[in-house]
This record gives sequence, structure tokens and C-alpha cells, in this order.
Amino acid sequence: MSRSPGIAAGKNTVPSALAEPCVADGRSVVIADVDVVICVGPYYSEERDALEGPLPAGVRPLRVIIDAPSSVTWSRASADPSRGLSRDGDFHVAAYARFRELLPGIPVDLTFDSGERGAGDIAAAIYAVQNLAP
Repeated sequence: MSRSPGIAAGKNTVPSALAEPCVADGRSVVIADVDVVICVGPYYSEERDALEGPLPAGVRPLRVIIDAPSSVTWSRASADPSRGLSRDGDFHVAAYARFRELLPGIPVDLTFDSGERGAGDIAAAIYAVQNLAP
């Protein structure tokens, strides 16, 4: 799953919520030799090639971007004391701007705004897509 700006947009929360129904359906959710691979963090050409290059014939990745307005991501990051560098305002603004710069070149199948939809709702929508349905 492709990722969002990198800071407080729901990249970790949504995959956790998505993993729950997959596991409940008896699916394995890990990084190798599984039905579902959930990649957390921004990854681009080299990382994508490494993750998607060895896919079996006929398997198509579902690329999802979980995005949110900078005001939402800043509010989440600054309110979370466990966050490190993302709580630095200058870093946060720069990371968000860098994602906006890269966004047009990132292949994507589905995009969600986690400022408008909760993690559970996003996970359910992803799960409902045909290639994750049992």
C-alpha cells in the first residue's frame, strides 16, 4: 500500500485497522509470502520496485494514498508526545511540501482523506475492493 505525506495522515492506523478484518477472515498479514502486504511509510521507485517486482503473475498491487490537509496532520503530530522530528514545525512543513511535490508521480488506485474519514472507515473501504474480498 502506498503512503501519504509521512506525518500523522493515518499511515499506521489505517493498515492496523485493515489488518483486523483480514486476520478475522483467516488471512495472513505479514511482509512475505502472504495474501496481504501492507507497506507503511513513503516509498517511491526503488522501494516500490523491490516490493512489487517479484509479485507472481496475475497479482496486481492495490496502491492507496492516505492523505490529510496539513492542518490535520500538524494537529495530530503536535499533540502526540511519542512523535519525534514530525513535531518540529519546520520539518513538518517541509515534509508535507515534499510529498505534494512528489504526489503527481506516485501511482495510485485509491485516495482517502483521513481528515474526512476515520481509519476504520478507510480500512473498510479498502477491504471492500475486489482484490481484497475473499
